[in-house]
Amino acid sequence: MMAACLDPRADGEYESPYEPHSMEMDAHTTHAWLPAGSTLQRAAAADGAPMLRITTPGLRSDHQEMQHRYEEPSSSDFLVRSETYLTNKIKAPAVLPPLYGLVSMDIFATPNKLENVMTCLKLPTLPPGVREAHVPGLRPWLVLNVQLPSSQPSLFGGATDGPGYSCVFCFALREPVDADEASLMRRFTADEVEKGGARFRDRMKLVPSVANKEQAIRQVMKSSTERTLLNNYNGKPFLLTPQMRCYQGVDHLELDVDVHGYNYLGRKMLCSFYPKFKSMVLDGALIIQGNRQEELPERVVACLRMYRLDFSQAKPFPVKSVAERSSVLLQPLPTTTTST
Repeated sequence: MMAACLDPRADGEYESPYEPHSMEMDAHTTHAWLPAGSTLQRAAAADGAPMLRITTPGLRSDHQEMQHRYEEPSSSDFLVRSETYLTNKIKAPAVLPPLYGLVSMDIFATPNKLENVMTCLKLPTLPPGVREAHVPGLRPWLVLNVQLPSSQPSLFGGATDGPGYSCVFCFALREPVDADEASLMRRFTADEVEKGGARFRDRMKLVPSVANKEQAIRQVMKSSTERTLLNNYNGKPFLLTPQMRCYQGVDHLELDVDVHGYNYLGRKMLCSFYPKFKSMVLDGALIIQGNRQEELPERVVACLRMYRLDFSQAKPFPVKSVAERSSVLLQPLPTTTTST
């Protein structure tokens, strides 16, 4: 895809190829496309290793120089339900690598929530020597679209839509894929309904954490309330439903997480943290919750690391509304929409 995504520079200013109001026509379709991975630079690998490699745990030694970058952390940086969790409630670092590897990230500024973003984004190209994996029951690509509000919420009700940001992550399925290890993701992709009527997709959870917590507390956490919140909730998982919707295409599964729909305190804390993010290294992991012995230990589906994001640098998404997107797209992408 774009050289900035596949061959990032270690330092210097990022010269983005992104054109705010241009669309790219894909030669193999009748769609108008915007290339994924064109608005944010990936952190260059410290050891020169290629993309989708298995990374080492912990923060890299040069992390303090990283600004407004992203990369994939090690899955072992996240605690998951261990094989003995049902008897002793013990969590342990994840053992297996993420099922999907992080390929690209974008941050778009949007006047309204950006739904089903892959109707306007072209999936990134994998680096040389890495082929697209195809496994029965799984999509070769997983897309996470986190919709963040940018305006202060109202205590008394308020809109569930409005200006904000879309953080869009594209993950590629790793090879080899063991059938048993991927069974939970296969059930998630199929939107399976469990006995009793519970939807399997209700089990997807996110584990957020601040990788440089102690440094962030010293530098930007001025109030005792902020420090308490960070200490109490850092690394604590939460289920994504009912604020998650799924859009499924031929080659991808998109998860849209609507933070606009979170409670007042959560949205207020988020808005107050935007300036602080410029001093924080943020991690996140997607995990399907294991509720039975045969589903343990849990496996990280995908994970990400964001270095000191500056949301003021977010690029405006060139298509402003659903109506405009409909007029730009010459033919709609065949997707099955599932709300969860």
